Amino acid sequence: MFKYESLFPKAVILLISVAFFLQSCSHDPQGIADLNPVCFETQIKPLIQNSCAVSGCHDASTAEEGYNFSSYEGIVAAVKPGNARQSELYRVLTAVYGEMMPPEHPLSENDRNLIKIWIEQGAKNTTCDNLSGIPGQTRDTVCFNLDILPLLNSSCATAGCHDNTTAKEGYRMTSYTNIAQNTSLVKKGNYLDSKLYKVIVDNGEDRMPPAPASRLTLDQIEKIKIWISQGAINSNCLVTACDTSGTISYASQVWPIIQNNCLGCHPATGTTNNVSLGNYTQVSAAARSMRNGISLLSGVVHQQTGFKPMPQNGKLDKCKIATIDKWISQGMANN
Repeated sequence: MFKYESLFPKAVILLISVAFFLQSCSHDPQGIADLNPVCFETQIKPLIQNSCAVSGCHDASTAEEGYNFSSYEGIVAAVKPGNARQSELYRVLTAVYGEMMPPEHPLSENDRNLIKIWIEQGAKNTTCDNLSGIPGQTRDTVCFNLDILPLLNSSCATAGCHDNTTAKEGYRMTSYTNIAQNTSLVKKGNYLDSKLYKVIVDNGEDRMPPAPASRLTLDQIEKIKIWISQGAINSNCLVTACDTSGTISYASQVWPIIQNNCLGCHPATGTTNNVSLGNYTQVSAAARSMRNGISLLSGVVHQQTGFKPMPQNGKLDKCKIATIDKWISQGMANN
C-alpha cells in the first residue's frame, strides 16, 4: 500500500525544482520598465538590416519565408509588441533548437537583448538622437564597439603582445571586460592617470604599439582620450545606415576601416608579415593583387578559403565589407 503522505513532499520538491530550473534559464533583461527607450531608427533598424535584410535572405527581393526586413512594417510583422517570447523575430535570433539566425554570424547577447527590450517596450517606430540608451550618448560620442575595440584589437591585441594567448604584462586587449574593468589600465573619467593613455602618447621605450609598428594617429589617440574621459562606457552604438550608394570615398569611407581594423598589424613600414596597409598606395596595391581571380584585400576580409582571414580577432561587419568591395569595383580611386 502506497503512503501518499511520504510521496507528496517529493512531488512538491520536484515541482519546485522544475519551476526554479525554468526560471533560472530565463535571460530576460531585468527592470525593462526602468530602462531608457530603445530607438528603432538608430539602434534596431540598422542592426536587423545589416544582419538579416541582405541579399538572398530577408531583403525586399528575396523575402525568405515571407519576411521582408527592409522596413519597419516588414520587421514589426515578425513581432508581437510587448512580448518578445511570442515574437518570431526574437525566437529565431535566440533559437535553442534548430538554426539560429543569422545562420553564419549569430548576433551577440547584447544585440539580442537590445532587440528584446525594444519589443518589450512596444516595438515602436521611434527616431531618436540617442544611440545606446545611455543619457548623453549622442552621435558625436565615441563608442566602444565602433571606435575603441576594433582599434585596440588591431594595434594591441596581436599575437605576441596583448592577445588572450600572450597577455604581455598581464594585459589582454580583446574585450571590454579585459580593457575597461582593469583598473590598472583604465581610470574611468581620468585619462591622464590611465596607463592605456600614457603608453600610446609615450615617446620613449614604453610607447605602445612598440616600434617598429606605427604609433597611433592623433585622431585615434583623441578617441581613446575622449572615451576614457566619458567614463570608459561599454557603449554599443550602431551606425544609422549602411550607405554604399554613389561613389565610395577612399578618404572618408575606406581608409577609416583600414585604419581601425588593419593598420596595427600592417603599418606602412616595419611590418613583419610582408603586407603594408599604411597609405593609399599600399592599400590599393593589396586591392589590385589577385589570387585565383579574387582581389587579395577582398579575399581576406571576406575570409574566403585560400586567404588568411583578416582581421585576426573577428570578421568585419557586412557593411564594411560591402564598402571595400564597391570601392574596388569602382576602380579604387584615391578620392
